[in-house]
Parts: sequence; structure tokens; C-alpha cells
Amino acid sequence: MPGEQQRKIFISGTSHDLQSYRAAVVQWALAKGHLPVEQADFEVQPDYLTIVQMLRDKLSPCDAVIHLAGFWYGGEPTNRPDGEHRRSYTQLEYELGSVLQRQTFRFIARENYQPDRPLEGQDAELAELQIQHRQRLTLGSEPWSANSRTTGNELYYEFSTPEELVSLLDMLTIHDTTSKPINLPYQSLGSLFKGRDEFLAQLRRVLINKPTHIAAVTGRHAIHGLGGVGKTRAAVEYAWQQAHEYSALLFIKADSPQDLERNLAGLCGALVLNLPERDSRELETQVAAAVRWLREHAGWLLIVDNVDTEEAQAAVEQRLAAISTGHVVITSRLTHWEGAVEPLDLDVLPHDAAASFLLERTAGRRQPQPSDPDDAEALANDLDSLALALEQAGAYIVRTGISLARYRERWAEQDHRVLQWFNENLMKYPRSVATTWETSLAELSEDARTLLNILSWLAPDPIPRFLLEQLEEIEDAPELDLDAALGDLTTYSLARWQDERTGIEIHRLVQEITRWRLDAEREPSFLAALRMVNAALIGNPQDVRTWPIYRVLQPHAAGVTDFAQPFHNPEPTSRILNQLGLYLDTRAEYHSAEPLFRRALEIYEASYGPDHPMVAAVLNNLAGLLHATNRLSEAEPLFRRALAIDEASYGPDHPMVAAVLNNLAGLLHATNRPSEAEPLFRRALEISEGSNGPDHPTVAIRLNNLAALLWATNRLSEAEPLYRRALEIDEASYGPDHPAVARDLNNLAELLRATNRLNEAEPLFRRALEINEASYGPEHPTVAIRLNNLALLLRATNRLNEAEPLFRRALEIDEASYGPDHPDVARDLNNLASLLRATNRLNEAEPLYRRALEIDEASYGPDHPAVA
Repeated sequence: MPGEQQRKIFISGTSHDLQSYRAAVVQWALAKGHLPVEQADFEVQPDYLTIVQMLRDKLSPCDAVIHLAGFWYGGEPTNRPDGEHRRSYTQLEYELGSVLQRQTFRFIARENYQPDRPLEGQDAELAELQIQHRQRLTLGSEPWSANSRTTGNELYYEFSTPEELVSLLDMLTIHDTTSKPINLPYQSLGSLFKGRDEFLAQLRRVLINKPTHIAAVTGRHAIHGLGGVGKTRAAVEYAWQQAHEYSALLFIKADSPQDLERNLAGLCGALVLNLPERDSRELETQVAAAVRWLREHAGWLLIVDNVDTEEAQAAVEQRLAAISTGHVVITSRLTHWEGAVEPLDLDVLPHDAAASFLLERTAGRRQPQPSDPDDAEALANDLDSLALALEQAGAYIVRTGISLARYRERWAEQDHRVLQWFNENLMKYPRSVATTWETSLAELSEDARTLLNILSWLAPDPIPRFLLEQLEEIEDAPELDLDAALGDLTTYSLARWQDERTGIEIHRLVQEITRWRLDAEREPSFLAALRMVNAALIGNPQDVRTWPIYRVLQPHAAGVTDFAQPFHNPEPTSRILNQLGLYLDTRAEYHSAEPLFRRALEIYEASYGPDHPMVAAVLNNLAGLLHATNRLSEAEPLFRRALAIDEASYGPDHPMVAAVLNNLAGLLHATNRPSEAEPLFRRALEISEGSNGPDHPTVAIRLNNLAALLWATNRLSEAEPLYRRALEIDEASYGPDHPAVARDLNNLAELLRATNRLNEAEPLFRRALEINEASYGPEHPTVAIRLNNLALLLRATNRLNEAEPLFRRALEIDEASYGPDHPDVARDLNNLASLLRATNRLNEAEPLYRRALEIDEASYGPDHPAVA
């Protein structure tokens, strides 16, 4: 620690029993030239949200957290939000330190420590909560001992006296973590990272020297190699070793194009780049913001992990093509890359380094034998010197305390079993990894094996805790001690905790091997995974308030349904597909939503026949997507078929019938058949009022649609009260800032503009735009509608300079959302052309008018009012 720069260190521990211990830490920090921050340095507020924000503000400028855990629970905040677990102030301090990615060192008092004040009299429930916290601090970790070959926050430290505590503190190395964005998935291995010095030096040389077409220090480099070789670890170790050279250390996974976009968006978050777009609900908005940050800032390092498919490779190359102000390291199994990417082949560890790792990883924790050096050499050879296999073998030996020689015997026994199911022509990893996995599996508890089987069907993405907890709720699920099973998996390095223990990650190879060797447990484990995901997909996917849940679950919903076909389980497979499709459809990700709807429809028809109500539900959703993407002739027969099924199933006055009537009427209205549409709109309204009551949000939808038709047929005095009633219903139902309220405001403002009440209309247009940008992000098609309408009002009030950029922005959004030939694009072209004509730029206006006419004729035919 001598020679380090001053660091700001947050010291966390209860005053009741650890006051003198905290004082010892403060004196140690001051003696080392650091700046200590104690919880006692600021006033504690009782309210939960207040204390969390206050602690966040205090912790954010700190480089590290030293957390002392005794047996006293201490004070706790009040007014916890629903769903928040009960935690003390010091427990919150520890959790926030992890969330903020500060180095968080865990110091746990032994049972024989001397508390400053007696522990007697503590409420039994509080005492149990503190015991549970102490147990969580040790899950999946090892205690430091004199034989430990590494120090840092991957270990925990046990103490009995202030003097022992200070002696342990002297071993810590505290890094600067506040001055740059860092979201690396784990800390450096330190001395346990072996045999890669030359490779990291080569990577550094290539990153600096790779020529590009941009006059800046840049490089985009792929580390490729077979699964389990240690590509990700090498990239992360490079980042830590060269941290002083970079302005930010960023990490994203890119297993697929969708994962690339989602994880780029995640860089906006408060704990990484903390961009203004972090609160946007629109993925594209956050992606654009992250890419813009990368373009506008220099000197960063971005690791793009697991680019193992050609589709993901193409997406990564396209995204990175225009970014040249930092260094990018790609990890991939692929070997062929475009010329801008320099592939560097990462081989297995050198044999001597692999043996040295095994000896150091297990030092003091294995049964020592005179033959240990030779056994380590032989075991490294057995494991093909593969990093993943070496780590799992080391974890096994540490856990069981056996000798290296005994592990080799057990490994050889399992290798014979692996030979019975391992197919080297089909599998993307060597047999040594599978055998190491099989050896660890033999030591797992039954609960841990069952849980691993289930989780192998999910995506290789972070698995959130709330998804895991669904196993305790679903019918016919195996009864598991979830915490114990997770502890087992992480102890044997078959899974890795996320920060805060909020979830886990499982290496893709572990998942692949697990699935391959399943036999009798294959179908039960898959069904449990399927039902677990289905149970977690709660809430309306079309409601923006559920999107944070759906965003996290999207890769797992897509992953588990990809495996569904051989198991012939129409439910809940089709429900998951439909729910995920609705989520993506509402986000205007039509290309991703459509195949999900079509697959759900196929499953329902095959399982229940062509006339089942669930078939009608998916027909209605698919038809709505086709309508939105201007395939009206394809959409209409689907709406009509859905209507016929629902009327036959439910009768003519059911809410499901009303929903399809409303959608079919909307299509008829869009295709200039108002006389056919009006009775359907009125019937849908009547059913919804009868079923839901006059003040239900569904009634507001019906009122809006009927009012739009009345307006289109020049019955404005009939339309206005319907618009106002719809607005009143939605504000009462959702509050003033919901997208449904924005829709109502926009529609009413449109009518006010049409009746020349411009001063009344403008504030409604602006409020609608503000709500939708906050709800969907600035690049959503609904925002384009709001921009157009506000721009039309500005044009009507002769504020052409204000109107033009809004028209252009609306056009840009719709072209990106729908492509160049959609009717909404024609509308945008026409509006912009009209403004250009009004400002005497006729040469610019004419090609836009012609293009708009061409689109509308192709969309509607030559006799539609839009063409006239």
C-alpha cells in the first residue's frame, strides 16, 4: 500500500458494538494518507428513500467501502417501498457500495470478538436478520488466510480484535474507482492470473499501432479461441492492468444483435456513463446516446464479449465502423474478421503456468502431498490447460480439501462417464471441460444439480433474483433450498454472483454441457424453466410501466422458447411468445415481434384447432402489427377471422369482441370505408361501457377512435365531447403523465387546431410531446406524430423556422422505424414539402411531393382521399 495516492474510503459498521473498531479503521486510513468517511459524519434520516439517496451521495465520491459486520443489526430506515427487503443502515451501505461498483471489502467479526456494548437485549428478529446478512457476505467466497495468494474484495476477512483488523487492512490495495466509468464484470485475479504476459503485451501493441482511416489512436481487436480458453478473463485483466491509460473501462456482451443493442443501451445507466437518456424507456434512444458518447469522448476501452455467431459479428462490425476514438477488444470463437479488426489467437495457458495456477489456487486449502508439483503438472495436462476447467478444478479442491492426486483420480472416473455422451463432432468445447464439469457436479447437492439443470435452458445472460424466486411459486416445481443451491453453484465456480447478489451468471459452456448430458431430467427441467419465465412475465407488456421487467427477461424468454419445439408444450410456450411479441410490437420493434406472433399462432392452431379463442387473440395481435406496417390487405382477413372466432366463443357482447371490432373498424377507417367502420366503433363502445363501466380506460380508447371518425366525416361538434371525456377518464385512471393521456391531449388539440382555436391547442400539443418523449424516448414513431402536429400548428401561426426542424425530425424517425415506403413517411414528406413551398424553395419541395404521392398510390390505390 505504500506509495498509493490518497483515496476516499467509506467506513461502514454499527456504532453499538463496533465503535472502537471503526475508530481503528479511521486511524489506519489517516495514517496511510487516505480520507475516511464514516456514517456518523452525517445526519441519518429515517425515511427509506431519503436515506438511500443520502448514502448514494456520500458513497459516490468514495473509492472503496470497508464494511464491518458484527452481530448487532442497528438502526433501519422507515417507509420501505413495497417489495423492498428489510435492511439496516449498514447493510444498505454495503449494498450501495457494490451497486456503485466501488471496491467493497468485507470484514466479519468472529463469534469471540469483544463488542463495545453488550449484545443482550437485541430483538430476536433483528438478530436473525443480521445473521442472515453475515451469511450472505460469505456466500461463494473464501476467507483470507496466511496461505491466500491474493488479497482484495474477492475474499472476506475475519477479525476478533481492533489490532487484528488493522493488520488485515495493511494488505489491501485500493484503486481509484471514482474518476472514470467502470463496469467490468469482476476484479483482477492479481497473482493468480498467469501465463498471459506476452499475449497482453501483444494486445497492447496492436491496439496502439493498428492503422485506421481516422487520425486517432484506435483499434478494434478480436481475441478468438475455443470455448473455455479464458478469452473474457484475458480481456478484463488487460483492462485492469492498463486502467491508468484509459478514461473509461466498459464491458458489454454481444451474444446476438439484440444483446448488443440491449447492452449498449445499458451503458447509459446511472452506474456506468450516467447519461440523461438513462431513464428513457426506448431502447433505440439509449443505444444512440451510448454510441454518441463513444464518438464524442476519447481514450476509453470497450470490451465486447462473446461475439460467437456470424449475425452478432456483422452487428458488431456495423456498430463499431463509425467509432474511432477509443480501443475495442472483442472476444469471439470466430477467426475470420473484416480488415478493420485484427484477430489475435489466444491459445490455452502455457503448461507451466497452468500447473502454477493449480498450486497457488489451492495453497493452504488442499491436503498437501510431496508429489504436488508433479500432480499439478499431470492435472494441467488432463485439463488441456483450459482456464475454465482449471478454475473449476481449483474451486473443487478448495471446497473439498482433497489432494491434487485424489482429484485426478475422481476426474479420471468421471472421464469414463463423459465418454458415453460426449460427441466431439457436435460440441464446441473439449472433453476436458466436460469431465471437469462432471467431476464438480458429483459433489453438488441434489438441489444445486436440479437448479443447474433448470437454468441451463435460459440465455447466457444475467439471471435476476426475482426470476429465480419464481421457482418457489409455480405449480409442480421441485422444492429447493434456493439460497443453499446458489451457494453451492457459486462455490464450485459453476455460476458467478452478480453485484449485490441480485442474480447470477452461468458460463455458456456450463449450460451447453448441462443440457447435453441430461437424460431423464431433460423434460422436467425444461418445463420448470419455461414455467419460471412465464410466471415472471407479469403485467401488461403494452404498458410502459412493465418494460423494465420485460427488458431484463427478454433474452431468457427468447432463449427458453427456442428450445421448446421438441417438448410439445403449447402452454406456456405460446403465451411467452405472444407476451414478448406484444412488448416488442409496442416498442415498434416490428421485425422482432412478427416471427414471435406467427410462431405463437402456429402453436395455438396446431394444439387447439383453428377456432379457439387463443387463436383469435394472436390473430388480432398479428393483424395489428400488419396494420402498423402498412400491410392492410393482409391484416383485414385476420381481423375478420378473429372477430368470427370471438363472437362464436363468447357471444356478441363480450369485451374480447369489442377489442377486435375496434381494431377492424380502425382498419376500415384507414382504408376510406367510414360507413362500414362507424357501426363497428359504436358497437365496440357500447360493449365496453356495458362490460367495464363508463369510466374505464378501455372506454377512453373507444371514445377516441369514434371521435376520430366523426371528425373525419366533418362532425366536429359530435367529436369534441368524446375527446374531452376520453381525456378525463385517462387522467383519472393513470395520472397526468401517461402515454394514454398524451394520446388524448394530442387528439383534442388536433380538433382545436382544426376549429381555429390555436391558443388552446398549442399547450396540449406540447404537453403530449413531452409525455411521449419521456415515456418512449425521442425516436419512437408516436413521437413523430406529436412532432408533426405541433409543427403544423407552428406553420399555421407563421413560425416556420420553428416548424421546419420538427418536420425533419419526424421524417427521420418514421423512415428509421418503418422504412422509406410507409404512409406515415408520405405524410411527413408532404408536410415538409408544404413548408418548403411556403418558403419559396420549390425545387426542394417538388421531389418530396412526388415521392409522397408515389408512396400513397402504392399503399392505398389511386382513388383514396390521401392520394387526392
